[in-house]
Amino acid sequence: MRNYTVAITGGIGSGKSTVSRLFESFGCQVFSADEIYAQLIKEPLVVLKISALLGVEPKKCDSGEVFLDKKAISNVVFSDKAKLEKLNQYTHALVYDKIEQICSEACGQILFFEIPLLFESKMQDKFDDVIVVIRNKEERINSVIERSGLTREEVIARMDNQFDYDNLLPTLHKVIYNDSDIEALTVKVGKLIETIKEQASANF
Repeated sequence: MRNYTVAITGGIGSGKSTVSRLFESFGCQVFSADEIYAQLIKEPLVVLKISALLGVEPKKCDSGEVFLDKKAISNVVFSDKAKLEKLNQYTHALVYDKIEQICSEACGQILFFEIPLLFESKMQDKFDDVIVVIRNKEERINSVIERSGLTREEVIARMDNQFDYDNLLPTLHKVIYNDSDIEALTVKVGKLIETIKEQASANF
């Protein structure tokens, strides 16, 4: 029996991680693409591949274990869009291979995946459903500044490099508007879960 897969996405500061945690609080299985990525880049072969792609020497522990020089990599990809594209192509493929593995080990389940760069990686069609978290831009900016310590200009620059969620047609995907308090957001998530369960049951 096949699974029903749902991607959760949204721009930086939209609250997609909060929405993902709310889905978990309702008992849903939620996997994080960022967490998958964090585990993958600990693998020596992945470290060597990324370092070679970007022309950056990996670092080494006293034990000889290699790990990524994240500062050097950031300097490269933020100044060279071609290398950033190479990095994204390689790492996105790794993450989606892992997602496919997770799905292959499940059967007849509803699986949620929080994926920040879903549209940028053009993988939205790999999922049965997509949930987009939308939030007022000023609130997004303030949220990111508060949690990261970045300047307003730095946050806006990151937003400008992301998919334009503000002009996304809401009829194409399910949309959660993060425009109130956590209690209201919880209600929205609960209602959406019921809708998704109904759709999933029709596909099982």
